[in-house]
Amino acid sequence: MLPQQVELIKRRGAQWVEQDNTMALVVLAARHGVVCLHEAWGPLNGKPDAPPARLNSYFPWASMSKAVTAVAVMQLVEAGELGLTRPLQFYIPELAGDGTEAILVQHLLTHTSGYDGDADAAWIAARMSDGLDLPECPATQHEMIHAQLHARYTLPVATRPGTLMSYADINIDLLGEVLRRISGLSYADVLGERIFRPLGMTRTRVGFDPAIEPSLVADFDTQVMEFPTGDEARALLSIPRASGALFGSIEDCAVFAQMLLNGGSYGDATILHPATVAQMARNQVPGIGTDFVGQEHLEASWGYGLSIYDTERWRWFHGSLPANGAFGHSGAGGVMFWVDPAYDLIGLYFSRCLDVDPETGEHHWDADLFQNMVTAAVAD
Repeated sequence: MLPQQVELIKRRGAQWVEQDNTMALVVLAARHGVVCLHEAWGPLNGKPDAPPARLNSYFPWASMSKAVTAVAVMQLVEAGELGLTRPLQFYIPELAGDGTEAILVQHLLTHTSGYDGDADAAWIAARMSDGLDLPECPATQHEMIHAQLHARYTLPVATRPGTLMSYADINIDLLGEVLRRISGLSYADVLGERIFRPLGMTRTRVGFDPAIEPSLVADFDTQVMEFPTGDEARALLSIPRASGALFGSIEDCAVFAQMLLNGGSYGDATILHPATVAQMARNQVPGIGTDFVGQEHLEASWGYGLSIYDTERWRWFHGSLPANGAFGHSGAGGVMFWVDPAYDLIGLYFSRCLDVDPETGEHHWDADLFQNMVTAAVAD
């Protein structure tokens, strides 16, 4: 990596925080498995006496959690316990919404199930207000998730499965239920036993814990998109949703990203095999478009739980210099990681974005610029 370019990235990161583009920013990049950049700027939160963000501060991973859930799902595939081309109803027979019989498990991983994420919350609220006749909640399930899943089981699809990529939490939340049923473990225990502990991700947890708040880059008094604030936010973030409940440090996420770059291994641990990672990181929906945060894309370019960088780059989300075939995931609030096999490179941008479109959720951040600068630092 070019040292003068790395130094420029450091100056630029400080500038982004000084310009109030982000409340706090922690970045990390590694090439050939060696960390070449790891810096932090800005305060933990928006309070006047807030301490500075640190290199190992906690961040809400938000939708980056989806990529971790996808890895756990693919572990079941490798073990012969789950088939991606099998109907979802094979694993969740209660599924009864119109058109749901055509949903395959792989449609959840690629967000092509046909579910409309915008209709999901309203449907849950309506069913809950009607009064659900719920079976007993299993010991391995959270009561709120149990109720919401049963409300969702009658939700009809909006489009024929496999024809449109419509990014929606319901897809990954249903995968979390598949994980629970097959493994016999809670979602948190699945991730802890099969991913976090083997990889040594000691600063990653499922759900908000008040004990981490003094080290958490977040401001629960500030509105981000449509999310609640204050104690309501803390309570909701403590629910172990498969679609977005993880909290962790950038260092732990770098371990996860490096594992993917290594083909499923990190240190002495192998949690996936190269053939599996290759399929996760391949565009599984060629020719299928999407409407994402108000922007239409002719090519969704999505793998099994991962966004794939291809010829059509998404505005604000993708840099222009990472190679085609790079992959990763982002999360609401301003976090993202990407893996670039062509350059044997990983990069992570953890921020608390201050400029989020309230209608679309589009983040006006600097992650795309950071990707370009890191990629430009490659010296060979």
